[in-house]
This record gives sequence, structure tokens and C-alpha cells, in this order.
Amino acid sequence: MQLLSRGVVTDGEHLVSRAPEPKPRPPKSPWIFAGASLQIGVAIGIGVAIGWWLDQRYGLAPWGVLAGGILGMLAGLYYLLKELS
Repeated sequence: MQLLSRGVVTDGEHLVSRAPEPKPRPPKSPWIFAGASLQIGVAIGIGVAIGWWLDQRYGLAPWGVLAGGILGMLAGLYYLLKELS
């Protein structure tokens, strides 16, 4: 038995079987994108909240809020790219 291209199997002289073509993946639901946008918003909000707390605690204003917002945005975008792939 020898495997040829695209799932065709032969015993040397005769075609023995042909594997079925893989089915295409169904399209992603639009709700995934709605959830991803909510996830980005929550990640930014949490980052800003932690940055605000750091500003209040250590007197870093406005750098804590800016850094927290940027890190939250990056975390949200990472999640979005992970969902889309």
C-alpha cells in the first residue's frame, strides 16, 4: 500500500481508496467579534484602574493610567488576534 497525493492509496497496480476531501471550516459567528470588543474594553478598563491605583499610591500621575491603558489595549488586541486565528 502506498499513499499518493490527496489521500489516494494504491497497492502498486490498482487504486484502492480515496480519502474524502476535508470539509471547509464554517465561518466564525459574529458574536465572537462582539465578545472580542467587550473583552478589549474590559482589558483597557482594568489596566486604567490598576494604573489609577498606582498613581494614587505612589504619586506617578499620569504615567500609571497611561501605562495601564496601553497595556490593557495590548492585552485586548492579543486576545482579538488569538480569536481570529
